[in-house]
Amino acid sequence: MARTWRFSVAGNFSRFLINGKQFDAKRIDAQPRLGTTERWVLLNETSEWHPIHVHQDDFRVRSVNGTRFPVRSDQDTVPLPPAVDGIPGRVELNMPFQDYSGDFVLHCHILDHEDKGMMAQIHVRRK
Repeated sequence: MARTWRFSVAGNFSRFLINGKQFDAKRIDAQPRLGTTERWVLLNETSEWHPIHVHQDDFRVRSVNGTRFPVRSDQDTVPLPPAVDGIPGRVELNMPFQDYSGDFVLHCHILDHEDKGMMAQIHVRRK
């Protein structure tokens, strides 16, 4: 399965969004199944870099802005490049859900961005 995460800003940089939404602890943004691997596409529609961090499960980066990424090991954080000339920065990765079921978050690791809403909640379901 492929899943796209769009990172953007609104309100003169007062709101930082994922898929057009600010974080809400009462909302689940994705519900993958334990034992699966998803292809994630991260798109940065903003003019600045975002270090994207995933709690609980590590991932494998496949490409950055269309250039194959030389995989050396699994990661939990990846720098998401900014948009250039209206073209979003892009990272593709394989996100395996092998070891952990339950809730965790995906967020920008810049505290100000996270605090202003650039975070999503994921619930990994058992088979």
